[in-house]
Amino acid sequence: MGILNKQQTGRSTTTRLAVPFAVGAAAASMIALGAGTALAASPTPAPASAVGCTAGQLQPGAHCDHSSLPGVNASGQSMSGIHLAHSDLTRAIMMYTPLTNADLTDANLTGASMIGADLTGANLTDTNLTYADLSYAKWTDGHLCGRGSIGRCN
Repeated sequence: MGILNKQQTGRSTTTRLAVPFAVGAAAASMIALGAGTALAASPTPAPASAVGCTAGQLQPGAHCDHSSLPGVNASGQSMSGIHLAHSDLTRAIMMYTPLTNADLTDANLTGASMIGADLTGANLTDTNLTYADLSYAKWTDGHLCGRGSIGRCN
């Protein structure tokens, strides 16, 4: 949807149609159509659309794919069924956090503290768990990870 604006100067009429469209970091353009159909563009700021979630939006079932949350502290916060695929959760603190049926596909959990987290039914396909502490976490199949489970469930 655009905004139509007509302007008459002397014998010529210029019609301007403002049409928002995304270019790079979201922009809008004004297209001027006049005699001879000359085109001119002048960018103006438009609201950018957010990708992912902030720490305050982490809640059960939320769609937070592609989030950038390094070092986030979500200890004990219920995040069952949350979608965090392709997210950066390096050094996240998620001790005793319910993550049942969460989608963590291709998420980066390098160095995360997940002691006692519940990962029952979670999707960990291609998830990076390098140096993640999974001690006493409940694994995707329901069994308990042992003490010293670093980077994998032992």
